[in-house]
Amino acid sequence: MPWLAIPYEDRTRHDLCRIFDIKKIPALVFIGPDGKVISLNGQFMVSSYGAEAFPFTESRIRDLEAALRKEGEALPQQVEDVKHEHLLKLDMAKAYVCDSCKKQGKFWTFSCDVCDYDLHPSCLEKVNNDQCW
Repeated sequence: MPWLAIPYEDRTRHDLCRIFDIKKIPALVFIGPDGKVISLNGQFMVSSYGAEAFPFTESRIRDLEAALRKEGEALPQQVEDVKHEHLLKLDMAKAYVCDSCKKQGKFWTFSCDVCDYDLHPSCLEKVNNDQCW
């Protein structure tokens, strides 16, 4: 997929900002093969969902958000983990680093309000088997 980037100093940028009502940069506008605007919200789509957002339509974003809500509904609201002393609460984060595996995560996390501890749901080690979900 070709991506056209306009240098900041380019005079064309001013015209495009006016045509597409761009208020801030960076901005990413998706235009379909027919030349019509698919979305003016491309920067958010790519930074939030990456390639999962393809074909970058508003309906695709609604589908992704619905799937995320469904995933969150299947998770417990709070848990205890053997690696952490405080209660962990389910939270949604655009980006975080898991304190267990040290890898980046996004969306669902179990977070500690006391000490800013974050945990991927998949890294959770339950205190006992009674807490299975």
